[in-house]
Amino acid sequence: MKRRDSYTDSLPAPDPFSTREPAYRIAAWAISRRTPPTAHDLIRQFGMSRCNAYRHLRAMRVVGLLKEAP
Repeated sequence: MKRRDSYTDSLPAPDPFSTREPAYRIAAWAISRRTPPTAHDLIRQFGMSRCNAYRHLRAMRVVGLLKEAP
């Protein structure tokens, strides 16, 4: 029996740079600040949800971009 192409097989592969670019922009913005950003700062600056704001803050702390927890 021959395998048929599915819908997902016909979609182009996602560009890895398009998925990483927002994270790089957020990290660059956080580094350029005088004080560590808070979740509210991320929400206001990038229009993201509260959950995503805390996710980004946690990721920045894990990799060492933020020295102190806001």
